[in-house]
Amino acid sequence: MGFELLPLVNRAMRAKLVRGGARSRDIVAHGHAVHLLDVPGTGSGPPLVLVHGLGSSGLTFSQIIPGLAKFSRRVLAADLPGAGFSPLPQTPPTIEESVHLLASLYERELGGEKALVVGNSLGGAMAAELSFRRPELVRALVLSAPAGAEVSPERFAALLQSFEMKSWRQGRDFMRKLYHRAPPLVPELLAYDMLKSFGRPHVQRLLHGDRPNDHLEPSVLGGLQMPVLLLWGRSEKLLPYESIEYFRKHLPPHALIEEVADWGHVPHLDRPRELVARLERFARAL
Repeated sequence: MGFELLPLVNRAMRAKLVRGGARSRDIVAHGHAVHLLDVPGTGSGPPLVLVHGLGSSGLTFSQIIPGLAKFSRRVLAADLPGAGFSPLPQTPPTIEESVHLLASLYERELGGEKALVVGNSLGGAMAAELSFRRPELVRALVLSAPAGAEVSPERFAALLQSFEMKSWRQGRDFMRKLYHRAPPLVPELLAYDMLKSFGRPHVQRLLHGDRPNDHLEPSVLGGLQMPVLLLWGRSEKLLPYESIEYFRKHLPPHALIEEVADWGHVPHLDRPRELVARLERFARAL
């Protein structure tokens, strides 16, 4: 295994946010020790909750957090157990347990105030489940390149296979799939980090857990009563192309669906300014 760069990057990003006024806290939620970034905002918009995806962490939102804090009263981003600065748990939580953890954490942190919840990738699927099960916590929901669509077994198997990286080359190729156009050298520099991240027990539990072929039920998507915005990049290379049609079919009629040119799977890394602008426009219309 080669040199891991991501821990150094995470520490640098956290230090920069803390210098800007963020609080970096270690708390216990639903029986798990988790790290939480808590950023006071200067705006009047609702609190923002950011839910990261598989093999990621709350720190991956660091490029958009300062912009979000300008129109929101508060921005919160937790590292799920085993991710970022959250320690590896003895028993990694399932997706369902992770949703309960997020609900417990944000119910306590926000004291009953409803939040604008933004979830990317698997974090999008978790955010949708959270919004359906605990609507009293959610003012509005944004799904950014969400996982959770039901696709054919063959397409789902191919998706799972893309996470099974064994070499530097596979890690580099995976990184390239995340972007519309990857920044120079980033896939090469973080290739070994991908091997490490996706080999961790908590990631493997989420990939091959109790319900490995799980998806968001149509009743969950159709039952979302709050305002919903789905953002899907036309340069999506990771999730199956059928995913957007599944969401289009099952989200409620009031949901807004925007397909955006030149966006990949991680617009918070790929197009941070554009993403902040879209989130601000959505928040101000609430």
